[in-house]
Amino acid sequence: MEPCRLQTPKLLNGTWRMVYTANSELLPLLGLARLPLVTVEEITQTIDGNTMSVENKVWLAEGAGSRSLR
Repeated sequence: MEPCRLQTPKLLNGTWRMVYTANSELLPLLGLARLPLVTVEEITQTIDGNTMSVENKVWLAEGAGSRSLR
C-alpha cells in the first residue's frame, strides 16, 4: 500500500508554532523544563511540502540566554 500524498502540500509550507506534540523524540526535551533555570520557550515545526521534509526546533532559555535545538 502506498502512503497517501497531500494534493496541495504547499498549503502546509512554512514554520508553525507547536502547541501540542506526542512526538516521542521531543518529549525528553520538554522534560528539561523541570530543571532549575531552564525554560522551554517555544517549539516550532518547519514543513516543506516540496521536499516532503519536516524540521522541529525547541528553543530553550537557560540563565542569561536562549538556545535552539534541532
